[in-house]
Amino acid sequence: MGNFYSEKILLAHGNGKIKGAAMPEMIPVKGECIALLPRNQPFKCTIVTPEVYLVPKEDGRVIIGATETEGDLSKTVRAGAVQHLLNCAVELVPSLKDAPVHEIWAGIRPKSPDGVPFAGRLEEDLYVLAGHYRNGILMSGYSGRKTSEMMTGKNSKALQFLQPDRRETIEHSN
Repeated sequence: MGNFYSEKILLAHGNGKIKGAAMPEMIPVKGECIALLPRNQPFKCTIVTPEVYLVPKEDGRVIIGATETEGDLSKTVRAGAVQHLLNCAVELVPSLKDAPVHEIWAGIRPKSPDGVPFAGRLEEDLYVLAGHYRNGILMSGYSGRKTSEMMTGKNSKALQFLQPDRRETIEHSN
């Protein structure tokens, strides 16, 4: 494969730990989701409750997510999970009951030990963007832009609350 060289490196890894990186291991969390394709988009903003989130997409789909099963690495979708997600979604937006099911899937999402993503500088010229967990669909674009600003020197204090050096606090809280 060869050697690659760069002035700056961004670790945007999934689950597990990167050898030699000074940050805690990510925890794998299985999440099951559904995409509906209603005839008309019933809402324009993301809806978030403790049970479910609904995300309207530009192509007309509505993403309904997501279950959470920590440590499960399977990508099968359980019937009970589909039922639960659909029940929650239809209770919030009754018109979704007539929407065709477009897609059903499961994925494994990386979670940081405290549930808050890491975004920022690990050490000189080494940055991280990881651990978004169930909020990747909601936060990853924003935190990615802010990390990019930090890497390019446009904003050195972007996303202070997501800084990787909070790991000492994480290790003491466990």
